Amino acid sequence: MENREVIKNSARPEDFHHTASLHSIMTWTASPLALNTTQPPMTINSNITKTVTSYIAFITGLFGLVGNVVIIFVMKRKALQKNARSLLVTALAIVDIFYFICPWFLTLPWIWFEFDVYSYSSVTCKLAEFASWFLAHLDAWVVTSLAIDRIIAVFKPLELQSIVTKARVYIVLLTIFCLFFIWDIEIIYRFDIVSINNVTGCMSVNEYPFSETKDLLSEFLATFLPMIIVVILNTALMVKMHQVRNKRVELHASMTQAILLKVQEAHKMNLMIIIATMSFVILVSPISIYYILTNFDAITVDPIREVLYLFALLYPSCNFPIYFISGRTFRMETLNLFRELRQFCKRNTIDFCFFLEEFP
Repeated sequence: MENREVIKNSARPEDFHHTASLHSIMTWTASPLALNTTQPPMTINSNITKTVTSYIAFITGLFGLVGNVVIIFVMKRKALQKNARSLLVTALAIVDIFYFICPWFLTLPWIWFEFDVYSYSSVTCKLAEFASWFLAHLDAWVVTSLAIDRIIAVFKPLELQSIVTKARVYIVLLTIFCLFFIWDIEIIYRFDIVSINNVTGCMSVNEYPFSETKDLLSEFLATFLPMIIVVILNTALMVKMHQVRNKRVELHASMTQAILLKVQEAHKMNLMIIIATMSFVILVSPISIYYILTNFDAITVDPIREVLYLFALLYPSCNFPIYFISGRTFRMETLNLFRELRQFCKRNTIDFCFFLEEFP
């Protein structure tokens, strides 16, 4: 690919910027502009940035993609399908899958062929910007819904089944989808391909009076507001769990073994959701805060930002190991799923299942 010379005085970083949100994770390696604008793309620094960060992101994404696919299949099993929470976990896994597919579609052609999909056409520019914001909003608010579900489970345990029904969860998910689809659809109108001094990039070209305010609100809705809600809810949840645990110790002698097992299982489930939802805050907030501190510069080569990007990319990949390690039922159903898959492969002599041969 022909090198694109960047003239600092006329093609400024702010001309091709992304605001600070989880949506930037999707587009951070999509374009040569995202790798370097202060020097030609094929310099040593640019090559190191492209090679190290992009391939680590690909490996992390591959692990996360497989993990989230397994989550969907496990959540469809009878033992986990009986409660409405499984719908939220499944929805989060589906959103996370698209979080990996979309960046790969944008990034891998550039890594392997130096073909810039992101800036290839007006269509890819518009769809990439829309998808990145839309998925960021969906992900953040499904995580928030999980935290709300656990609050109801702990503070209103007897009413949980009547309050959190599958029908209501479907309504909540559909509402989140529709609201943010309407909120983000204007991006398709506003963004387009622009060339400045032989530098081609995707940027907002059809500005309207409140477009900058709207971008800041989008940022707030994608990161900071859901993060604040999750932290507050999880803090209240941990305080309540501590109180319940103290009472459980006092009443331990009068509780039957069956009740004890149920209480312990509920306690582990709450901890699992706390860890899963707090991972969103812990892994994503550093890059969002760093963007603000660096005046929303997503262009200039910065090793700290690249590390924080990779740190944030761990978030969609970490749900499966969290569920597997801390959730006994999820772990057992996952093992049963792999056993059934191995038996299916043996019956049909499918070769690609060789990795399941030594499975216990």
